[in-house]
Amino acid sequence: MLTREPKLTAEERRELRLEQKQAELRIREKEKFMVPNSRRALRKDYDGLKNSFGCVATGTQRYLDRLAKMMGANPAAVMESWPEVVGPAHAPMCRARSFVDGVLEVSVGNAMIYSHFRQYEYFNLLNAVRKRHPETEIKKIKFVRV
Repeated sequence: MLTREPKLTAEERRELRLEQKQAELRIREKEKFMVPNSRRALRKDYDGLKNSFGCVATGTQRYLDRLAKMMGANPAAVMESWPEVVGPAHAPMCRARSFVDGVLEVSVGNAMIYSHFRQYEYFNLLNAVRKRHPETEIKKIKFVRV
């Protein structure tokens, strides 16, 4: 047996149509951001020029800048300039041992100078080396007691 739907008033029909239209609009809004032939949705602010890490052009430029900085890096020059950076008073007691991946390793023979460099002069020395070699990325200075 067929059941009849109850008769709706004009107000109820209007509300029902309004709800259906709102549901259709929500579906269309979601479809705008769907990747064709996929169930995956794009970000709402996606304009086709950006990847998930930001603007492609900016990311590429950052990469090229970093690559140019690495190509211009001269580890030997950084190590050779250490005595000038530290000054003639401390140069005989410490020397640059290596420079790998932006870390300048310095061996220090005197315990007092070692603690002085680590506690008080670290940032001054780091900034002085960075000023002398702006083309080289110097992340930190590692002092080693020998």
